[in-house]
Amino acid sequence: MSVRRMDSLRISQQLQSEWQDSGLSFRIMLVGESGQGKSTFTRALLRPYVPDHLLHKGNPEALCARTTEITEIVHRVDNEGYPVEFTVVDCPGYGDAIDCSPWIHMITKYVTDKFDRHFDESGNPPRQARPLGNDGLVHVCLYFITAHRLKGQDIEFMRRLEPHVNLVPVIAKADTMTLGERDAFRRQVL
Repeated sequence: MSVRRMDSLRISQQLQSEWQDSGLSFRIMLVGESGQGKSTFTRALLRPYVPDHLLHKGNPEALCARTTEITEIVHRVDNEGYPVEFTVVDCPGYGDAIDCSPWIHMITKYVTDKFDRHFDESGNPPRQARPLGNDGLVHVCLYFITAHRLKGQDIEFMRRLEPHVNLVPVIAKADTMTLGERDAFRRQVL
């Protein structure tokens, strides 16, 4: 076996050992217009790991309540010996606002602040304060687009956020569209 291959195996084993001890962290951000199902998506995503009474606290108001501020929902699971911290960042929708610039600025600032904090911490020596897999960054943003219409606000938001985070457009409530409508709309978005 070559020296390069042996070094590669040692590094893999070292990373695996560190991840097993400290765990991994994954942060996903949900963004889009009000009423597109972002909070419902969060409940569906976490349902296998969290009891129902903790997801919506057992009252109907919690199921219908709108998100009014950036909310982080953190859940920790043990995945075959690897601790995983899964954070869903649920953002308020912009509703029917004509000017959604403050909303875009708030969410973009949240992402860039996380990046700046990570950059500052990674450049300063005692890095033991933060576990290996918990970098605090937003790893992916799911942007919920209203079915049947792509607004200028959606394009502007995606344009401004795309340089800072991995962005995945999601056609919200796509089950209300025919297959032809969905395919045509998908081509328009991409």
